[in-house]
Amino acid sequence: MQNHNLKNINARLRRAGVARADQINWFAQLDSTNAWLLRQADAHARVCLAEWQSAGRGRRGRNWHAPHGGSVLMSIGWEIAAAAGLSLVAGLAAADALRA
Repeated sequence: MQNHNLKNINARLRRAGVARADQINWFAQLDSTNAWLLRQADAHARVCLAEWQSAGRGRRGRNWHAPHGGSVLMSIGWEIAAAAGLSLVAGLAAADALRA
């Protein structure tokens, strides 16, 4: 991981009371954030971030393309089937954090 101090980010999240803050994983390049999470034995509450992915997928299996360094590609592992609105809430929280 270059240009990102993940230890510092995780320490700040822990101080803020974010559960499982040490489960944030950041990659410069990855096949797919979603596929990476599916390969993990314990993906619940893990966050996978990537600056670029070669085989990203969007909703309904659509290809997901993003320019290198032009966006944050993120997947969150969650075991609760009722978390249908989680992506919307996560997006709003990210927008609020970036605005601040």
